[in-house]
Amino acid sequence: MTVVDARFAGGAIRVDDDDTSGVTPDGIVLVTIDAPGWDVAMFPHEARAFAAALLDAAGTAERRTTRLRRSPDVDDHLRELDD
Repeated sequence: MTVVDARFAGGAIRVDDDDTSGVTPDGIVLVTIDAPGWDVAMFPHEARAFAAALLDAAGTAERRTTRLRRSPDVDDHLRELDD
């Protein structure tokens, strides 16, 4: 299981790919995403397409953003406040 902290999405997003996350009757292990307010199970090829779409969108967003990050000490302080 992988957990991604997505502050503006409402909290942690969990991605799981083990046998307990979901298996179809024909034995295909599903990839599950459990996010605040929604969850989804995907076939492996769907999860890869979703990941590719996220990477593409992130790259586009970074190219269109003039400032990616505040000063590191401010970001670190904000993270401490979240804990």
